[in-house]
Amino acid sequence: DPWNFPPPLQVFWPHKLVRIYKVATHMHLRGTHATAYIDRPDGSRDCLLDRPQYDFNWQRFYTLKDYIELRPGDRLGVECHFDNSAGNQPLLDGVPMTPTDVNWGEESTQEMCMGFFYVVTLDE
Repeated sequence: DPWNFPPPLQVFWPHKLVRIYKVATHMHLRGTHATAYIDRPDGSRDCLLDRPQYDFNWQRFYTLKDYIELRPGDRLGVECHFDNSAGNQPLLDGVPMTPTDVNWGEESTQEMCMGFFYVVTLDE
């Protein structure tokens, strides 16, 4: 795995009720599909956001219809898919870039896979 990402973040607030209200994903110009989810200890998965036609120009938080509770043992995760083919290269001065290996970076011609969660903790 050239990206060498850690496993999904373990979420645990032992003395608080935790609720997710909004979710966002972030990639750059080669991103094609992004999903944010919760893996539950019983093996089930709750999809929070699925963007099968990711568009770099339409990045925003999505407000969930109802909040989702996080419980001890839940794991938040984000999955991203990219297309680095010749037909999906970013334009540089109006010319498609040549396909090359892409690394993590802040420039739009580099890539990243990020999930953002608007979380509120409440006293139990």
